[in-house]
Amino acid sequence: MSPSVKKSRRRVGNLPPAAPKGATPWQAVKSHLEAEKRRIVAEIRGYPPPIAGCDAQYQHLTERRHLIAQELVRLEAAQGNGAAAINAFLVRSAVIDEATARKLRDQAPPSTRPR
Repeated sequence: MSPSVKKSRRRVGNLPPAAPKGATPWQAVKSHLEAEKRRIVAEIRGYPPPIAGCDAQYQHLTERRHLIAQELVRLEAAQGNGAAAINAFLVRSAVIDEATARKLRDQAPPSTRPR
C-alpha cells in the first residue's frame, strides 16, 4: 500500500512534542520546526527510491523539508522583533497549523507568552 499524498502544506492534528519546561515561545516554535524537519528527513531516508517525476509523495516530502528550512530562517530573522512577532510568525506559517500554534503559545511561561 502506497503512502497517501497530502494535499495541504499545513499539518492537521499532529501536535508538537512539549518544549522544554520554561521554553520561550521562540524556543518552542524552533524546537517544533526542527523536530518536524528531522521527522521528514527520516521519512525521506526510509523511502524507496523514487521514479523521477512520478512519485508525488516523495516530491511532497522534499518540498516540505525545503519549506521548513525556509521557516527556520524566517523565525531567526523575526526573533529579535519581540514577543508580538511570534504571533505574526505563527499566523503566517505555512508549516504550523492553528492547533499547533495554540499549543506552542500555551507551553510558554505566562510572562513570555505572546498576546
